[in-house]
Amino acid sequence: MNFAHVGSGKKYKQCCMNKQTTDVINNKMVKIGEKEFDIEMMTDFFNNFQKLMLRNKPNIKKYEKIRKLHCEIIDSMMNYNDSGKFELKFLAGISEEELLSSPNLKIIDSYFDTNTQLGAQAMGNVLVYKNSKDMNCITEEYINKNKFRKPEKIEMLNSMLNSVAGLFEITNTNRELGEVHLRDVLTEK
Repeated sequence: MNFAHVGSGKKYKQCCMNKQTTDVINNKMVKIGEKEFDIEMMTDFFNNFQKLMLRNKPNIKKYEKIRKLHCEIIDSMMNYNDSGKFELKFLAGISEEELLSSPNLKIIDSYFDTNTQLGAQAMGNVLVYKNSKDMNCITEEYINKNKFRKPEKIEMLNSMLNSVAGLFEITNTNRELGEVHLRDVLTEK
């Protein structure tokens, strides 16, 4: 079947098949044919559509359950810290020279503004996760004080305590299953 396309009266092959119909106008708008669309709005639409298509996949359901549990725990920990109940202790009994001469130390020059969402999250990660054997964290304190009784929360705390920071590269994706395969750039795992 041959249908006329975009009101030109021409068949698709003669009208649009070989014509580039999408142009990026600027970083915020894209032109498809004669119509302009907001890139952010289109991205949100397609991301939400993808989520809708994946929400009943078993691995996505499992991820959502774990994510919800993690958020509950993190919210509790941030409230614990905000109430002044947690005191960050770092480098107890270790001199700066000993620290800097450690062969296992990797110094990364960085700065984060705690007034931004990303900066607040980075600071939260410093408080929550065991970043150094010579530094305490809220997760460790929660475990030692038996803050939670439910086995799934205790398991999550232990998982969080054994987590290490990483820098990840996406090596593969499977959109049909909602899977992302990662490689830690620092450890090559």
